[in-house]
Amino acid sequence: MALSFLALALTPAWAHGEKPHQVAASKAANAEAYHDVSVENMTPEQLVSTLHQALATGNTALIQQVLADDVVIFEGGFAERSLAEYASHHMAADIAYLSTMTVTVLEQDIEVMGNMAYAMTMTQLVADDQNAEVVERVTLETLILQRIEGRWQIVHVHWS
Repeated sequence: MALSFLALALTPAWAHGEKPHQVAASKAANAEAYHDVSVENMTPEQLVSTLHQALATGNTALIQQVLADDVVIFEGGFAERSLAEYASHHMAADIAYLSTMTVTVLEQDIEVMGNMAYAMTMTQLVADDQNAEVVERVTLETLILQRIEGRWQIVHVHWS
């Protein structure tokens, strides 16, 4: 993976003054809208949104299209070092968890620098079942994207 550490050294620049918006207002409508999506000509902004929607709707084929084969995913103090490892371990659990939540983006900044881009997102998760163990939490996500052979792919994910 030709991951440039330049993107890791950049200062965060959260979007200010934007109103929070819900990512998954209607899960059924979102699942249908993202059923036959082509990622070939997507911008980094579109790719980030597509990853979020694919996770929220359980579209594993689409998740696998937006993540690079050699993606590195940091989550909960652990690392998965490939798409195959993520698909065989935590992808199903992430999908199951997000299917029980309403996700609202609180802040998001996406910056493109040549063939590299980063996205920093803060979200609020609220359990659809108010009797759930965790009813509400704020999460942080950093994505690093790289244009590989003319197509944007996510090469690094950090969720906390």
